[in-house]
Amino acid sequence: MSSYKFETLQLHAGQEQPDPATDSRAVPIYQTTSYVFRNSAHAAARFGLADEGNIYGRLTNSTQDVLEKRIAALEGGAAALALASGAAAITYTIQALAQAGDHIVAQKTIYGGSYNIYLQQSYWIEFYDRAEDMVQRIINYNFNRTAFYCDDQGRLYLARSFRPDLSRMVGEYPIITAEEAKEFLRKGNYITTAPYEMPGEEFIGKVELVYRAGERERYYMPYYRFYVELPEAAMDDGLKAYGAYYVPAVESAYLSDMPVWDGSFNF
Repeated sequence: MSSYKFETLQLHAGQEQPDPATDSRAVPIYQTTSYVFRNSAHAAARFGLADEGNIYGRLTNSTQDVLEKRIAALEGGAAALALASGAAAITYTIQALAQAGDHIVAQKTIYGGSYNIYLQQSYWIEFYDRAEDMVQRIINYNFNRTAFYCDDQGRLYLARSFRPDLSRMVGEYPIITAEEAKEFLRKGNYITTAPYEMPGEEFIGKVELVYRAGERERYYMPYYRFYVELPEAAMDDGLKAYGAYYVPAVESAYLSDMPVWDGSFNF
């Protein structure tokens, strides 16, 4: 449609013919996540990119396809990609074109959030072994990790394996359930990072099992970490504040000093 004027391209680029199913002149809105394959061979051809067509709603959508073709025609481009937000567009663009060590030069009028996005793009990646046993998985997550570091050219120059001495971790702790830990929390048997007493069970946001060592224990200990909303610290703009409340994840019989909240915090 390169010979058509801009106004015509606005209306018809990407959909030169009416909708074949209904003869609709307007572009149908396909609200689907999935597509039907005639058989397994057809599906394999689609996923193997041997047969052009829709695969999955996250990858292709006929409505979005028309939009992208229309934008490309209006801009005189070879193709276009429509995304849900400007932040996604920025991320797609930089990650597709740049690599470690590249120098990005941008206009000062670039979207303001881009400055924050680019400044946060230095990562290091760590991996841990996902064991079937939940306790072992938590131990691996907290202690047995492998990290990879790259130089300014993106070349791997260091792989570091963290294998600390776990002799301070005594045996196989009998882990209690999160519900049992919640009972300890209600009774005040916790240590916390917040300068407030636990406000109530209804303010619990989430809970996770972690290992830690602090002033109250000689050994690595499993704890349930409860993230609790702090109504006393609520902000004027409506944003909520949360604190971490730690409850031992073992039966009290295995503890020589069950914690009791005494007003202290920042553990």
